[in-house]
Amino acid sequence: MKHTTKAMRGHFAKASVEPKRKLAEFRVDAENLLAPGDELQADHFLAGQWVDATGITIGKGFAGAMKRHNFGGLRASHGVSVSHRSHGSTGQCQDPGKVFKGKKMAGHMGASQITKQNLQVVQTDVTRGLILVKGAIPGSKNAWILLKDAVKKALPEGAPSPASLKPTNAPVEDETPVAAAADDAPVSDATQAPAVESETDGEPSGA
Repeated sequence: MKHTTKAMRGHFAKASVEPKRKLAEFRVDAENLLAPGDELQADHFLAGQWVDATGITIGKGFAGAMKRHNFGGLRASHGVSVSHRSHGSTGQCQDPGKVFKGKKMAGHMGASQITKQNLQVVQTDVTRGLILVKGAIPGSKNAWILLKDAVKKALPEGAPSPASLKPTNAPVEDETPVAAAADDAPVSDATQAPAVESETDGEPSGA
């Protein structure tokens, strides 16, 4: 990717992988550590397994208290005018004389990280890299979703450990020894040409 920084390019080069658009971290046990550059496959999750899905919810912009926090609103009559959908009083009297932090009020709704627990995997497709999950997946279309093993459910029997990794297409080295002679036959001394010495001006020379 052209927007990858030099620092991130160094990390990708050390792991021998191409630059990716999205990076995520997840905690594993010591015996389930993976080597840098390992690629997980879709069949890491089995059909019927329970998973937790983490994503960014759809942004709703500025929303009132009724839509954001499911408030009931004010009365339709009896002195209420032009504020039927307001949240009403937000503080107390002179003591403490302030609005506490975290008070449910109108404000920015959505566009926050949320984890939906105990969703069930229906089917996986290794060829196309698809994981079909039944349930309310957080986020909009084409959003990034992080799937993890459910923390409140046990792993199914036969789950891959430490993970279902994509096989690497490593080149196979040619281990065929180079023959010194035809049919690996040893060369005898009789087949070797003897050195011939001739004297020229009293100096021997090898032919």
